[in-house]
Amino acid sequence: MTTTQDGRFRAMPRNTFPSVEICSFELKLKNWQRALYQATRYRSFSHRVFVVMPVKGAYVAYQHEEQFRKANVGLVAHEKSGQSRVLVRPKKRSPHAGYRTIMALGMFSQPGQSE
Repeated sequence: MTTTQDGRFRAMPRNTFPSVEICSFELKLKNWQRALYQATRYRSFSHRVFVVMPVKGAYVAYQHEEQFRKANVGLVAHEKSGQSRVLVRPKKRSPHAGYRTIMALGMFSQPGQSE
């Protein structure tokens, strides 16, 4: 992988990518619909996506479990104590946009450098 002059990442023909799994998390205090919408956008570069909410909000969202499953987005109930419980577990899928995955990998490989 190389970086172009304008800061973009480009895979070279003989590049091999590390075996990685990118998981993204959308954290919301409430408004599970907005969280689900935003989480679906992370599917472009992530293998798995989760919405994380406080327990009360997560169980409200869990009443709409089928929408999370249909979107293949996980749901996590997080307690103040730091404990978390996965209510909906997403399946691992290939990201929708490979170039965004390359960008994400590049950002991970250069900590402290973001747009």
